[in-house]
Amino acid sequence: MTATLDDERGPFEARLADAAGAVETTLDRLLGADPLDQEIARPARLIEAIRYATLGGGKRLRPFLLIEAAALFGVGGEGAARGGGARDAPWLQPRP
Repeated sequence: MTATLDDERGPFEARLADAAGAVETTLDRLLGADPLDQEIARPARLIEAIRYATLGGGKRLRPFLLIEAAALFGVGGEGAARGGGARDAPWLQPRP
């Protein structure tokens, strides 16, 4: 996260946007069409549906809170962004 105090959005908004961008980038990479290590295949239609439901997701406040909490304990980078993405996943479930 590279927020600066002179950012015209303000420090909080800049950090929120940085966290959202990091989570979005991580999810985009993890939800690509190519199988990851130890995966056999990724059905195109399933991946398309998951990407539609997951990417382009607003402010990403919950992941931001997780990333900031992780930073308090010296944890950052890819691991924090993955945790943030996983934190948002339960909210993607269909509601009755």
